[in-house]
Amino acid sequence: MFKCLERDLYRNIGRMIKSLAFWLFIVQSVAVIGWVILYLMKAGSIYVATQIYVLKGVFILIVGPIISWVISLILYGFGELVDNSSKISVNTNGERIYDYEKIEKEREREDRLKMLLDDKLISIEEYNALLNKSYKGDAEDGE
Repeated sequence: MFKCLERDLYRNIGRMIKSLAFWLFIVQSVAVIGWVILYLMKAGSIYVATQIYVLKGVFILIVGPIISWVISLILYGFGELVDNSSKISVNTNGERIYDYEKIEKEREREDRLKMLLDDKLISIEEYNALLNKSYKGDAEDGE
């Protein structure tokens, strides 16, 4: 269960980081607007310091979204770097950095071979030969 969750959780991490940057910007912008509304409500209830709270509210309304936009740009840029490094790896090595389908197939094959060995349907020599055959095949594929 956790293998599947781990595989799906980290599958396309660059895209997920970029999506997080977008949603973080939305949440921060809504929070800034809420904060400004609170300042303006407080300004309406206190007569003496009304101008100070209104100025603070306007300042936060202008500066808050700009700061959240800059933060989201930095996070989005990091996601873009992760995406591009994965693409470079595919172009230079011909394979993905973490090929989870291939890893999962290897684990399943090893588990099936282990079950055959435990049920004494194959000998330890056959088990080792089959494991070595799969690893040699992988090494030949990578060349």
